[in-house]
Amino acid sequence: MLFFGYSIGETFAINNSEEFLKIASLSPALEKGIVNKDPILRIRFTEELDENCVKPYNFIIKKGNFRIPAKIAYNNEKKTISIAPNEELSKDTNYSLHINMDIYSKDNRRMKENYTQNFVIE
Repeated sequence: MLFFGYSIGETFAINNSEEFLKIASLSPALEKGIVNKDPILRIRFTEELDENCVKPYNFIIKKGNFRIPAKIAYNNEKKTISIAPNEELSKDTNYSLHINMDIYSKDNRRMKENYTQNFVIE
């Protein structure tokens, strides 16, 4: 199971100032309550991103200090980034998701600060 400190399958809102690009929600990829061996992390924003900033170095999964290679996809209509690790994430292991504050919306709004969320595969 993938946990962000909330119930399985639950998404949560993140409240930021109106003047900055905001993360609307995070969610793990769940199928019938069971996490896939290679979970896809989804980050939904309140605004459409400028596709020029959708780069792998702006959306990173780490295990300790080591970066986990992943495929990044952006759905403009849903304002959602999907991050699919290229390798299986290990059970009972701590990981972290890092979002660089250098991302920006089509209206050139940037994130207020870098974002980090720790999670565990159980």
